[in-house]
Amino acid sequence: MDLETINKLGTSALQPEFDKVDAIKTYDDLASYFAYVNKYDVCVPLSLFVYQDFKNPTVYTLYTWQEGLGLPDRDYYLKDDERSKQIRAPYVEHISKMFDLAGLPDAEKASATIMSIETAIAEKHLEKEKTRDLVSLYSMFPTDTFSNIMPSLNWSAYPQEAGMKDEKNLGVLVRPPFTIGKRNMGVLGSLNYAG
Repeated sequence: MDLETINKLGTSALQPEFDKVDAIKTYDDLASYFAYVNKYDVCVPLSLFVYQDFKNPTVYTLYTWQEGLGLPDRDYYLKDDERSKQIRAPYVEHISKMFDLAGLPDAEKASATIMSIETAIAEKHLEKEKTRDLVSLYSMFPTDTFSNIMPSLNWSAYPQEAGMKDEKNLGVLVRPPFTIGKRNMGVLGSLNYAG
């Protein structure tokens, strides 16, 4: 591994990705971006994956699942005990350090904003105990009804970018976390990743 060249290049190879983030101006843009990065296994609030259908194992089904957290689950964000606080504080420091190492501006402010967004997402997540029985969580919806179920998400842009525009059904395994989107859109827009 050529560490000298890697260190010399810094984050320049990531500039196209920073540009994509900077281009997010609306909630529709954010929905498209989530679909785009989901293809690269980036953790976003709405994760898509293909798996055997839980009620018909002879076919594969496209599912959505709750994600979008840097810490293991919702309890790390929402519990108020001393141990949880001792985990959250270093996590925010870590985010800030990553911004500093990447030479990105406003690391402290960005890390606080990211923690705020992740906490809002965590509030919408099911408790981990409730996510274990995937068969009981199973809900299958025709994709053309999703704008009724999740009106905040642009269901024309998302499927197009995700490469699922021809899918007829989508399995929803947990309650969707999309109500966080509009509330935090201004916060997301305040992050200046490209510097």
